[in-house]
Amino acid sequence: MVPRMADGMTQPDGSWTLAVARTDLARTRRLSEPVPQPAPGEALLRVERVGLTANNVTYAVLGEAFRYWEFFPTGPGW
Repeated sequence: MVPRMADGMTQPDGSWTLAVARTDLARTRRLSEPVPQPAPGEALLRVERVGLTANNVTYAVLGEAFRYWEFFPTGPGW
């Protein structure tokens, strides 16, 4: 049985990140990890939907020049 929250949504079993190879924008991988526990003064938000648009591609292409990659750090080359 999947646990349900008070609003009827299912309890998330983890969080994930979509990582993009900086040298090949067509290469991606999904990184998963457990849902983090918020520290005092922090809030944990649940995202119900995610969308990728042409604007995301612009950010990726200009990632180095405009330093967009710094907003979403991950492993080297991703």
